[in-house]
Amino acid sequence: MSIDKNVRVDVAPNVFTREFEGELVVLDLEGGDYYGLDALGRQLWEGLTHGKSPAEVAAEVAVEFDVALATVEADFTNLTKELLERKLLVARG
Repeated sequence: MSIDKNVRVDVAPNVFTREFEGELVVLDLEGGDYYGLDALGRQLWEGLTHGKSPAEVAAEVAVEFDVALATVEADFTNLTKELLERKLLVARG
């Protein structure tokens, strides 16, 4: 699966989040899967679930942490792809 860095997503049905020991744990109650996100992953998740694209969240993080935009953008796009493949997020039509 290939995704665009400007994709917009929604949280999949039956998916809930919970903070646990400093991580954001994403739970798929239907499939029984869970996925742990560190601080940057959590920042991406929160941005995505508030209507931003991976590229928009990456731009914010690149400025905040003074890191290369291209690197953050690629990492966030790949993580978004993985969350879509695991059916924790769904792309908007």
